[in-house]
Amino acid sequence: MLLNIFADGLCQARFIGGTEYERGGIVIAVEGGYILSKRLHNIYAKELFISGSADDVVGAMEVFEGFTMEEGRSQDELREAFLVVARGARLCQDTVKFLKNITKVIGEFVCSEAYFEMGEFFLAQEDYTEAALWFYNACYEAQPVLDIRLGGKLALERLAHCYELLGMEDVAKEYADKAE
Repeated sequence: MLLNIFADGLCQARFIGGTEYERGGIVIAVEGGYILSKRLHNIYAKELFISGSADDVVGAMEVFEGFTMEEGRSQDELREAFLVVARGARLCQDTVKFLKNITKVIGEFVCSEAYFEMGEFFLAQEDYTEAALWFYNACYEAQPVLDIRLGGKLALERLAHCYELLGMEDVAKEYADKAE
């Protein structure tokens, strides 16, 4: 395995054999039996949440599902893994897998990302009132752990969008203004 950690915090890991995940110059590969360090695990999860495409997240689901089964993972690593799997499952419209993973986060580790994912889930179901509640919670009732935008600007934008869809233009404008 070759692992480079650059001064700007980016990591590059290459394995001989195994599977590779590539994203914007970062290569993270997982070989059977290898456990990523806590720091690299966190960077991988943050990269997926901040700039990962839907394909990136879905492609990483299996890897993060494996991380949830590994002995010795910290509470932070488990929360990160459950969040990545939940987001991937939501993107794949796998409701059972989504709910299995997101409820583990909400029940054990309150964070903006979990509430934001619930908001996205209900928005896709066209339940705008429920989605608004979860986006509000993401912004005002929890703190972000992977992507600060999900506890601020993006949550406020989605909240405004829900109120637009509900025909409540004044409230939508209020939240849109807060997002700027």
